[in-house]
Amino acid sequence: MQFDYLIDIGSNIGVMTVGTLLNNPTIKAVAIDPNRKALSLLQKTLALNRLDERCTVMKAGVGAEDGFIKFNDEGSVTGHVAADGHTVRMIKFSDFLNEYGSYRTLVKIDIEGYESVLVRDFSAVRALYNCTFVIELHEAGFNDTGDPEFVMDSLRALGADITDVRNMPVHHVDVDRISQVVVTFA
Repeated sequence: MQFDYLIDIGSNIGVMTVGTLLNNPTIKAVAIDPNRKALSLLQKTLALNRLDERCTVMKAGVGAEDGFIKFNDEGSVTGHVAADGHTVRMIKFSDFLNEYGSYRTLVKIDIEGYESVLVRDFSAVRALYNCTFVIELHEAGFNDTGDPEFVMDSLRALGADITDVRNMPVHHVDVDRISQVVVTFA
């Protein structure tokens, strides 16, 4: 399938963003991550590869509501939500995705267990049928919030078709391991 946009939520240093832009000369990307160091590296990579005009980089978290989080990225390009972190803007998932509703959009979500929070806002996305989601499900309890069974049940309740990356149907995931699923809606 051909996509107009890649929305890379939890982009980190942009492996998926850069790879997608290099291999798809017409796609545009939005890379979102709260980590300052990771985004700095991503911006350098985009500039070196002359991809920066096709990619918007946003320092923010994405969640089920607008607001702010505290994020600690000292000493790492991964970082974590923490009371001692710097303040980062939180963007409401559905409002953000609704801005791209008329485009065929690939949405990658890798947010370290917080997909269990984000999935609560999927029902407010108006054009789910225009999106293909690649979601990394973290194991139960990861970051005190991971709940892959809840994510799977919530997606199914919305009528999602859930497969693995080889397009094989996924009916359940191992709650003790990280899993990747591809999610589409009719």
